[in-house]
Amino acid sequence: QAGAEKLPKLRVLLASNNKITSWAEVERLSSLTALTHLLLAGNPLATEYRDRGASLEYRLEMLRRLPRLTKIDGLAVGPQEREAVAAVARAKSVGGA
Repeated sequence: QAGAEKLPKLRVLLASNNKITSWAEVERLSSLTALTHLLLAGNPLATEYRDRGASLEYRLEMLRRLPRLTKIDGLAVGPQEREAVAAVARAKSVGGA
């Protein structure tokens, strides 16, 4: 357990420069229903996406897993990002993937 369930009102989590390496670790934050701002810059997971020029892919995956976020790594989530996540979800539900 992440212990996140003990912080139900947490809105901002600054967890930069730690050792977060997988999406499974990010998903442990899903119980933080009030979380709107997440900073993970400098973690291996974020750095991997940045280094291969896939920052948008990283942000969309973050939103897919934590849809309540309004700010990721200091940048506001835009409506086009939300629409992109919704479009992928619609395509998966239609295609059964």
